[in-house]
Amino acid sequence: MRLDSKSLEAIGNLAYRFWAHVFRRAVRKPGQGEELAAFRKNYLPDKLEPLTGSERALLLDSQRCVNCGTCTSVCPVVDSARDGFYRGPGSITAALTRSFPDFGAARDAVYNCTQCARCAIECPRGIDIPGLILAARHKTVQVADIGMMKSYNTIVEKLAVSGNIYGKPCDRFSSYIKPRADVVFFAGCVGRNETVSDTILTIGLLEALKVDFTMIEEYCCGGFHRSIGIDLKTNEGVRKNIDAIIATGAKKVVTGCPHGFEVMKSCEPYGTEFKENNITVEHITEFLRGLEFEAAAEDGLRAAYHDPCFLGRRNGVYDIPRELIKKAGVEIVELPDTREESLCCGSKIGTFVLDSGVSDAIAEKRMKQVRESGVGLLLTACPGCLSVFENTEHDGIEIESVAGFLAKRCSDKNKVEW
Repeated sequence: MRLDSKSLEAIGNLAYRFWAHVFRRAVRKPGQGEELAAFRKNYLPDKLEPLTGSERALLLDSQRCVNCGTCTSVCPVVDSARDGFYRGPGSITAALTRSFPDFGAARDAVYNCTQCARCAIECPRGIDIPGLILAARHKTVQVADIGMMKSYNTIVEKLAVSGNIYGKPCDRFSSYIKPRADVVFFAGCVGRNETVSDTILTIGLLEALKVDFTMIEEYCCGGFHRSIGIDLKTNEGVRKNIDAIIATGAKKVVTGCPHGFEVMKSCEPYGTEFKENNITVEHITEFLRGLEFEAAAEDGLRAAYHDPCFLGRRNGVYDIPRELIKKAGVEIVELPDTREESLCCGSKIGTFVLDSGVSDAIAEKRMKQVRESGVGLLLTACPGCLSVFENTEHDGIEIESVAGFLAKRCSDKNKVEW
């Protein structure tokens, strides 16, 4: 008699169950009290950290996942990962139903996430997947001997020595430090090291517009520590930033970087300390919109604008950069993935994806969209994105920040001197 595929599958399942039963009968059962002893050994305090209220809420929230795959379908890392290494944000929901720190099956998801938050925007159940990933990272650093953390040790050591992720002393902006001012301009690690010329342009614009501002002896805002799971409340650099800002008497902090913008606006201890001292936080584009100035670009200039994930999706700032670009008479050509659906730059500088090849692939995909749009200029509002795109093959396309672009094109009335 010829068996069809369903019959063969049924026979195979029956055979599997039979031999599994035989194996279970052959294995010695644990003696009285052995299982309890094993449980206590595996769940000692140094191997299982208690969940905070917010972490417990996130973990429970993840159980609402219906495995629809929407998060995976829009994840830029999944699309660019090689050899199927990254299975996507959806893979963490199952793996984290066990012990929170012991999520070996989900490490690829947790430590290759760019935190772009596209998955959270698209999730039909509204699950905070990026928040869940950050919580998982936070639990890992609380547990000893986590191998994944070793990949970040070099950067952590650099931060401890120099106060920035590059490990280099940075005093080139010390001449802009004043004891008192109305505004503190916080450039960030990338702005002070990788995109220095753009930061100088922004500073020149603030000076031309007669803004009473100062800079401080900056330490990393804490964005890197937060992204790998280190509590900012224990961060000495964060404490020094807060004390230095309060000492200036300023009531407004203007950040050049969307990562610093989010951290200082939304994370503790910045939130509480700034609220107590009536200090508000704005991104440079928000601040510039409130100033009076004129800027004029070349006639007929067309530009694409790239929405940074941390400024756009995570903080809802979409229109303000576009308003500033249009103010200079530039026609904006929207890219295929824009606003809420903007494609991540790859986050090679920022949340630090472990696989740099994946970051490169994401950046190249974005630049391909820019090339196909036919524009000769790409504008963005993040020094991290700026640096990533500048280090990608861009075929003669100019890449500038919105603030730097405006600084170069201020009218004679507000002329920036170089």
